[in-house]
Amino acid sequence: MALMDLAQQLFPIHRTLVNRGFDQSLEILQQHLPLTIDGYRSGTAVWDWVIPNAWDVNEAWIERLDGERLVDFRDSNIHLSAYSVPFDGVVTHEDLLKHVAIHPDLPDAIPYNYLYYNRDWQFNVTHHQFARFTDDHYRVRIDIDERPGELKVGSYRLPGETDDEFIISTYLCHPSMANDNLSGVLVATELMRQLSRLPRRRQTWRLLILPETIGVLTWLSHNEELLPRIRGAYTVYNCGDSGPITYKQSWFPGADVDVAAAHVLRHYPTLGGEARVIPWHPSGSDERQFNAPGVRIAGGSFMRTPPGEFAEYHTSLDTLDILDPDALLDSVQALFRICRVHDENRILAPTYRGEPCFSRHEIEYPSYYDDRGDESKMLVKKLIYELDGRRSLLEIADRWNEPLHRVVDIVRSFERAGLAREVLGTESVVEPKPMRGHQGVSP
Repeated sequence: MALMDLAQQLFPIHRTLVNRGFDQSLEILQQHLPLTIDGYRSGTAVWDWVIPNAWDVNEAWIERLDGERLVDFRDSNIHLSAYSVPFDGVVTHEDLLKHVAIHPDLPDAIPYNYLYYNRDWQFNVTHHQFARFTDDHYRVRIDIDERPGELKVGSYRLPGETDDEFIISTYLCHPSMANDNLSGVLVATELMRQLSRLPRRRQTWRLLILPETIGVLTWLSHNEELLPRIRGAYTVYNCGDSGPITYKQSWFPGADVDVAAAHVLRHYPTLGGEARVIPWHPSGSDERQFNAPGVRIAGGSFMRTPPGEFAEYHTSLDTLDILDPDALLDSVQALFRICRVHDENRILAPTYRGEPCFSRHEIEYPSYYDDRGDESKMLVKKLIYELDGRRSLLEIADRWNEPLHRVVDIVRSFERAGLAREVLGTESVVEPKPMRGHQGVSP
C-alpha cells in the first residue's frame, strides 16, 4: 500500500463526527485492512455524553445582494464550521461578522472550527475574503442535512498468545487536513498491516479508527467488560511532518507504555532530529479519555510535531504537501518497534547456581580482555546476575543502557541451553538460597 496514494484518496472527503464522508472513508480503509465497522445510534447516551445526529452539507455560501458569491463551501469544506445550524436569509454587516472567523496569524489560511454542541452557525475565511465584506447586507444560505444516524467505529483486532490487549487509537473526523489527522490514520493502518505479518505475537493488538473524543467515549462505554484486560493505549496523530518524533507520557508514572516508548526512542535513530519525551498534560487528543477517571488505561500519545506547534495546524494550509513520505514510514517503524518491545519483554528465572559453564553450552563468553575493554561484550556476564525471576528484560536492558533486542538475543541462547525459564502469570519465584557448607557435611 502506497501511503501517499491512500492519502490522496481520503484527503478531499468531507468528514465530521457522524456523516456520509466518515462512513465513506472507513469503507475505503476497509479495502486495505479488514476493518470491522460498528455503528452506534444518534441519541445514545455514552456516559456523560450523547451521540450527535449525522450532519452533511448540501450547500453553504455568502453572497452580496447582487449575487456575487464571496464564500462557498464547495471551494473548501473547512469554510463552514462543523455542525452549524441551517440558515437562509439576509443579514447585516454587523451580524455577519459575529458569524465569521479568521486566523489571527495566517492571512492566507482558512481556520478549522466546529460547533459540535452549540446551536449556532459560523463561516471560516481568509483575510482576503474577510476584506471583501464591505457591504451593508449579505445573503447567507446554509442548507444542512441533519438527521439521526450512526457514529461509526472501525476496528481491527490482531489476537496474540494472551488476551491482554494494547490499543492503537487514531481519529478520522477532520475534513481535508493532512497531518492532523490523515497522517495518524495512515500510520496506524500500515502499522497493523505489518503486525499482521508476524508469525507470532504474544500480545493482542486492537486498532480503533473513530471520531475524536465522542468516538472513543462511545467505544469505551460499550466495551466496559474489556477494560480490565487492556494493558495500555497509544493515540496516534500528527505523524507525517518532518519534525522529530514526540511522545507524550500517560497519566501513570512509569507505565509500561511509557517505558517501552522511551526505550525505543532512546536506542533507535529516527528522522527529524533527536526524539523527545514530554510529560503528561490534560490536552491533546484521545489519550485524555483513556487516562480519565473510571477508565484509567495508561494511554500515551505518539506524534511528530504536537498540535499547535506547526503553523498550519487546524487550517486549510495543512495540505498533502506537508506530509513527508519518509516521515510517515519512520513513524510506522518506530511504533512497530514499540509494539515489539511489548511482545519481547518477559520475565525469566535462572535454573543455574553460580556462574554457568558457558563453553559447555556453546555460548560465547567474554574473555579477560573483554572485561577490560569493550563493555558491549560484557552483556552475557551481566545477564548471569540479572535473570532473577523478578525483573523484566526491559528493566534489565534499561538498567545497563542496552537496546532490548541485544538482551533478547542472549536470553534466547540461555533458554536453548536450559539455563533460564520464563516466569508466567502470577507465578512467584524465589531465588535458590546459598548452600551452606559442602554436600554431605553438616553445616
